[in-house]
Amino acid sequence: MKDCTSYKAVYGYELQGDNLLIARINLLLTFVEYMKDKWNRDPKNEELREIVDIITWNFWQMDGITETIPFKKPCENQGQLLLFGVEKKDDEVDCVVFDWENNKEIKYRDLKK
Repeated sequence: MKDCTSYKAVYGYELQGDNLLIARINLLLTFVEYMKDKWNRDPKNEELREIVDIITWNFWQMDGITETIPFKKPCENQGQLLLFGVEKKDDEVDCVVFDWENNKEIKYRDLKK
């Protein structure tokens, strides 16, 4: 949908989940108001699903200091002991966003490069 382009270009994060929910709701309401003002109609269900998907991917919960999931710290030396060494354990603490141009998930840290 053409009207979603600006939403795909903006990213944001929030530490507190309640503030994130309020921000997402405000973004959705802004889109609905835009559709009514610009096209004089309510958005269709498909349009709402698409914009909600974009908002959900582009606005997420993250600790801005550690750039990870809130209240998680990346552990560099954590792993599982094996018979012949140590297998690195991925704690999945990195935040993942969506690269709309390449149609794939990427880590937030990679987005900043």
